[in-house]
Amino acid sequence: MKITRRSWIGAALAAPALAQQRLKVELGPEVVIARGVPWPYLAHLRDGTTIVFGHRGWPAGGKYPVHYTGISRDGRKTWTEWKPGPGHGDGPITEGTHVELRDGRLLVFDVHAEHVGNKRFEHNHWVSRDSYRTLEGPFKFGFDLPQADSGGVDDRGEPVNRIYVRRSMIELANGDLVASAYCRFQEDKLPVEYIGAMSKMRSILLRSKDQGKSWTYVSTISADPVEQEGAAEPVLVQVTKGPHKGRLICLLRTGRENPMYQCESDDEGATWTKIYPIRWQYSKYGRLRGLVGVDPDVTEMSDGTLVMSFGHKPDFEDHGNFVCFSTDHGKTWGEVVRISSSVTQAYTGIREVAPGELFVVYTVSDRVQSPGYRDAVFTTVGRSIFMKHPASGGQSKMQWSDKAPTLRPQAGGGAALLGGELVTAGGTTWENNVKLYLSDVQIYSPVHDKWRKGPPMPEGLAYGAFAANEDALEIFGGTTGTASSRKVWRLDAAKSKWSQEGEAPADFIMARAAHALGSTFVFGGGPDAAELHRCSSAVWKRDARGQWAQVSKIPGGAICLSAIAVAGARIYLFGGCHMPEAGKLFNNADAYEYNPANNEWRTLRSLPAAVRGPSAIAVSTGTILIFGGYGEAFSADVWAYDIASDTYTKQEPMPAGMVGIEFVRHGSTIIGAGGEDKMKSRSARTFAAQLPG
Repeated sequence: MKITRRSWIGAALAAPALAQQRLKVELGPEVVIARGVPWPYLAHLRDGTTIVFGHRGWPAGGKYPVHYTGISRDGRKTWTEWKPGPGHGDGPITEGTHVELRDGRLLVFDVHAEHVGNKRFEHNHWVSRDSYRTLEGPFKFGFDLPQADSGGVDDRGEPVNRIYVRRSMIELANGDLVASAYCRFQEDKLPVEYIGAMSKMRSILLRSKDQGKSWTYVSTISADPVEQEGAAEPVLVQVTKGPHKGRLICLLRTGRENPMYQCESDDEGATWTKIYPIRWQYSKYGRLRGLVGVDPDVTEMSDGTLVMSFGHKPDFEDHGNFVCFSTDHGKTWGEVVRISSSVTQAYTGIREVAPGELFVVYTVSDRVQSPGYRDAVFTTVGRSIFMKHPASGGQSKMQWSDKAPTLRPQAGGGAALLGGELVTAGGTTWENNVKLYLSDVQIYSPVHDKWRKGPPMPEGLAYGAFAANEDALEIFGGTTGTASSRKVWRLDAAKSKWSQEGEAPADFIMARAAHALGSTFVFGGGPDAAELHRCSSAVWKRDARGQWAQVSKIPGGAICLSAIAVAGARIYLFGGCHMPEAGKLFNNADAYEYNPANNEWRTLRSLPAAVRGPSAIAVSTGTILIFGGYGEAFSADVWAYDIASDTYTKQEPMPAGMVGIEFVRHGSTIIGAGGEDKMKSRSARTFAAQLPG
């Protein structure tokens, strides 16, 4: 089954094209979080803290509900109610919003921005610097909105004069915040179907340049008076992967019995596409229906999969809460999975808590029929949801092929996928029994199966730690063959020029590096490729400001020549070598998981064989492939490590044994080039493999 943004007629005509390969989705056991607490809103922080904001109910005629906050710090095994102190005011309540800033601060905002006169709206927000152990505030936030209607009633029929700032707040690349809200403008007069005194809503976008203290109106996301309620209860997600990286996607409630709608913005919310109903194909014969639900929540998983949670109001007479998935960055949706079936308040929250693992909160009751809904006692519960793509299910057959050889054999350099092309930079080669340190940059086009020269590095350099993303390849020092270097060199995304980005704080020869959570981490390494007994166990972090600090140590001690991969927000190390004293070299089979959010380590099952110089790449949130290395000989082995089960499965071996062949992913293909194929030799071969599934 699949959900599509096509028009109603277009979708019907194109229905056969909507079929997609199904994900593997497993539900964990349901756990009780808070009895008598409906309307949950979920926050999950980088250090593993999970918070549920809710409220117990509305006092008759009350302006605000009685709030509830529950916190778990043990992987959601147990929950403790948190209560505000005397100076905290009413405290954060459900449906407000939160954002964890890149500097680690957590900002929490009340949902109700109240009219204080002259079309100005204000309320409270709070700040925590220690994952909600302590809370500062309340502080005022506010904005002017001259267009706003300053009167009306809510869905209880109670008079209100407020704007709802709810669900979503995103920190943009430049540090500005954007938030979704819903309200009525003066021209919004069409009545809600089931409460004639209440007018249909519109959704808007607000922006703050001072980290939430003051806000300005940016745009109307949608004012289309569709369905029962118009464009209400918006939720935002910013896509960080795929062809539309940076896109904002907004999902909206439109009524108790109506489909949810969607729209997009590619200019940080300045303009939006017209909203359209989300439809899904429930029949193998191409029949479609709208994806009905209220109060959607949405999150992006670490592999780029989008996940939506939502519920059904009793009016729709199909009780329960649901999740569904988008594997193409919001273009289409599929895999609608029911997670409950009793009468529900239909408010949910969902976040990824580990690679491939989601946690969803929702409400259940003892009622299975709509009569008596108003008298039901609701309980907030949660459960884990485990998601795997078909390709991560452990299929063992990989199809290898040789591609065009490199212009020059090499190993020990940096590698990256930039603009859909494989780039190798620096390294070493052997010519006439002489070892040369290269400044060469070689660029491979998978489309044309052809190599070309790129801009040479400013110095011949090898064995430095390197890390890459879509924007650049960075190499952190290395050796010139006669001296160590700490210079940090950066190749831009256009593959046109190198620039020096400062210096590393230590010698990183034969170290490993990775990007995670907006920072760069470097593991191990040392000052001399010939003196590995001087290697380090240090873990260094370069933050978003370019500042370096040592933040941890590798549990197994000093290490060089390990493999590294990033899956989700965690970093994985496999194998390598150590030399406790000069002349005594030992290969490692050790494997570790490092959580950069809290500097915690987890020891994994050891590699099937101890090797130095392997390489690794994550092919999903749950699977890492590990290639080659040197043990008793040059290895061609390929192992698939499954994170959830902590097991290794042997794959189709590479065409030849290699040390230090670095792989990148290009679509469903992995590509690697070069490597050490025997002593005093470097390879010019380029290997490619189609990923199974």
